[in-house]
Amino acid sequence: MTGLERRVHSALPRLSFRTRGILDALLLDGGRMGSASEVAELVGASSRFALARLMRRDGLPSLHDLRDWIAVLTWVTAAERTHASLFAIASRFGRSPATCYRIVKRLTGLTWSEVATRGSRWVLRSFLKHCSATEAGWRGNM
Repeated sequence: MTGLERRVHSALPRLSFRTRGILDALLLDGGRMGSASEVAELVGASSRFALARLMRRDGLPSLHDLRDWIAVLTWVTAAERTHASLFAIASRFGRSPATCYRIVKRLTGLTWSEVATRGSRWVLRSFLKHCSATEAGWRGNM
């Protein structure tokens, strides 16, 4: 288990077995995974909508947003370790650099340079705040 995986696991101790499996798969592959329907089938959820409910109950964002948060965490961690640019990291992961820059901006509201300066601990805290907001919104709608 890498340092990033350990930090994410310790920050989200209450996940169900199925959502922890999804999170682990995303962490192992840098935020890549099949469609919501494919993932739902893999974890035994009846549909992508049931998967979304399962994830919300565990305080996680949608699969799409979770993928992107894990990707950003992976990129920032790689940048801290190698001092590489997002362009180089995206290329290494087989992703479009322009798309990666947009994902960072959409999730954090900051540019890549600002996010990289703040570091992976800041990104993890931002992700956890997003998870708390997701969980609070879900609990409020019950």
